[in-house]
Parts: sequence; C-alpha cells; structure tokens
Amino acid sequence: MAIEWFEVERGPSAVRSGHTLNLSVGGALLDTTGEEVAVGERLVMIVQLLYRHVAGVVEARSCRVEPNGGLRMGVQFLALADLDRAAIAHLTA
Repeated sequence: MAIEWFEVERGPSAVRSGHTLNLSVGGALLDTTGEEVAVGERLVMIVQLLYRHVAGVVEARSCRVEPNGGLRMGVQFLALADLDRAAIAHLTA
C-alpha cells in the first residue's frame, strides 16, 4: 500500500513517500527512500487503504539503507484512532 510519512520535528514540508511491505495494527515494514532515520524517531505516517487514508504516529524501530539506495524501515504505531485500527485489522484479517 502507498504511504507518505514525515518526521514530527521536520513537519509535513519534508514529506516522503513509499509503500508498505507488510502492515498490521502493531506497525509496518516500509520500503521508502531518503536518508536514514534514527531508531526511536517519531514519524507521522499516512497509509492509503482501498477506501480511506489512515494516519497515525509511529516510532522507527529499525532502519537500514539497502544496496540499491532505498530505505527499509520498521515502525510501531504509537497513536492510531480506533476506526483506523479497525480498518487495518479488517484489511489484514
């Protein structure tokens, strides 16, 4: 699924894009681009589901630069609205 995300400290003017390699109510594995993000960094992530956008605050739990220059990042949801959590749970059930 397509995503957009940005570091809380930098704000939406520094938005980046990518996609999820997996997604659950606990978090996601992202395939994206840009410079490495420190573990523990807080991000705002917007996921494009089939019929809605889901936005939540996540924390980077792992991050590595791939040989092709891409960025692979594991994130954990810290704040997610109940309806958005239900939409993700329904999608992944």
